[in-house]
Amino acid sequence: MRTKSRKGADGSLDRVAYFNAAFKILAEGGADALTIDSLCARLGVTKGSFYHHFGGTDEFVSGLMRCWIESGSQVIDEMLAKFAADDDPYRSFEEVIPKLAAKQPHEAEAALRAWANSNPAVAAGVEQYDRLREQAAIECFAHYVDDPQRCRTLAYMAIAMTAGMQQRKPLDRERMLDVNLEFFRTNLGLDIQTVQDESGLRLTVKRPHAKRRRTTTK
Repeated sequence: MRTKSRKGADGSLDRVAYFNAAFKILAEGGADALTIDSLCARLGVTKGSFYHHFGGTDEFVSGLMRCWIESGSQVIDEMLAKFAADDDPYRSFEEVIPKLAAKQPHEAEAALRAWANSNPAVAAGVEQYDRLREQAAIECFAHYVDDPQRCRTLAYMAIAMTAGMQQRKPLDRERMLDVNLEFFRTNLGLDIQTVQDESGLRLTVKRPHAKRRRTTTK
C-alpha cells in the first residue's frame, strides 16, 4: 500500500511519508516492529519530527488506517469504473485482475489483521475496508452471476478466503493467485487461461456462446 507523499519547501516530510514507511515496516516485521523509533529511523528523522505531525501514537494509528482505506478505495473505484465503462465484462476481468494481484499489499494486510486482535482502531479500519471490498466484489460478480444473494455469499467467501491465506506463513503470492483464479472458475463459471511471461501475468477468459433458439419445421 503506497500513496503519494510530498516534501515541504524546506525538505521536510509530510504525514503520508510516515504512513508509507509504516506499511513497509508492517510488511517486513509485523506490528511489533512498528514503533516511533523504528519509524523515525526508517525515515532518518528525529522523534521531534514525528510529534510535529502527530499528537501521539493514537493519532498516528487513526491516520494510518484512514490512509489505508483511502488508498484501497481508490483502487476499488478504478476497478469499478473499468467494469462500468466497458461493455465486455470478460475483457474487464482480463485487465483488472492482474493489476489487482500485483498491487495488493498482502504482507502489510496480514500484519494489520494480526494487529487488529489487540487494537480497536485497527480492527475498525480492517472491518471497514473489508466491507468496501466485499461490496465491490458483489458489483463485479453480478456481471457473471444472475443471483444477488449468491453474489453476496460469494463476495463474503472471497474476502474471507483471501484474509485466511494472508495468515499462512510463508506467504505465497503465486499460490494465492492460483486459488483465487480457481475460485472464479468454479463459482463464476469463468473459463480462464493464464500466461506468465517477462511482461507479467496475462489472462484470457473464454466468452460463453450465446444459446441459439431451437427452430421447428412443419
